[in-house]
Amino acid sequence: MKVIYIDNIPAEGEPSVTLYADSSVCRDGAPLFLPDHYGPWAGEVCVAARVGRLGKGIEPRFAHRYIDGLTLVHVLRSPGSDLPRIVDQAVVCGQWHAPVMEGMLRIQVMDGSEITETALEVDSLELPRAVAAVSCLSTVKTGDMLIFSAGAVPTSLTPDTYISANLNNQHCIRFKVK
Repeated sequence: MKVIYIDNIPAEGEPSVTLYADSSVCRDGAPLFLPDHYGPWAGEVCVAARVGRLGKGIEPRFAHRYIDGLTLVHVLRSPGSDLPRIVDQAVVCGQWHAPVMEGMLRIQVMDGSEITETALEVDSLELPRAVAAVSCLSTVKTGDMLIFSAGAVPTSLTPDTYISANLNNQHCIRFKVK
């Protein structure tokens, strides 16, 4: 499984992506233990898409055939450092839901007692271009995860705080920062 964080998809040229180790993914409900060393740590809740079939050189018009789920993930970041890419539990993966390929995505993030609500046009993710760009660089396989920086909601990583997030009023993630 590949975990691909997509920062930018330019009209021309290669996309700006970051690869995370598959061991960096943990499931919803598990506590997020912040590493004692390094830091400072930052976090963000992002939309993620799951690849549902094998493909290479996929054209944007066929991209919807390759995505079988959407969720929200929490990504651990350390500004100015590539370290989180290999840190265990750097990506808290939510429960997968049927993909939405058009319209709005409603995102609600509860960070302790603070609630952030936002809406994001599905088109702003540029999902077809992302699938096409990634599949030109590498074969996409069942279970690969594409994480989109577009519309990311920052979170505070205060110990003993619960973070939870819903996508279109469906539960995705809930975990405690340790």
